[in-house]
Amino acid sequence: RLTVQDQAKVDEAALRRLGARGVVRPSSTAVQVILGPIADLVASEMRAVVDRPSTPVAAAIDSDEAPSDIEVRVLIDALGGQANLVQAKAASTRLIIDLRADALASPEALKAAGVRASAQVKKGRWHLIVGAGAPALAKALNA
Repeated sequence: RLTVQDQAKVDEAALRRLGARGVVRPSSTAVQVILGPIADLVASEMRAVVDRPSTPVAAAIDSDEAPSDIEVRVLIDALGGQANLVQAKAASTRLIIDLRADALASPEALKAAGVRASAQVKKGRWHLIVGAGAPALAKALNA
């Protein structure tokens, strides 16, 4: 079920080519795309894309390409600055960050930068869930 601003822009033929079994338009702003048993999975994937804010490190988080200097700088600032960063390691979609002073790191700034979740797991150690770009981000943070 989707809310749309303009029904005319809903391409029913394209939705059917993508696997929709049907399209129902219960109101001027509502569209229901009938998918069958995969509906919940598709809806979850769509929510993840739509709900994800545009952030300074958004491109780096979902890419295994080298992040830009700006993306790296935003993360370093959120972690309390270059002098506070001891090292960064990647573990799948997570960064394991060692810091000198935990109080200098800002969970709010990390979230604003696009980090999906952060947690201090012990003194001086943080885990950041960032996505597929974790290895490239770790390499850039250590450079």
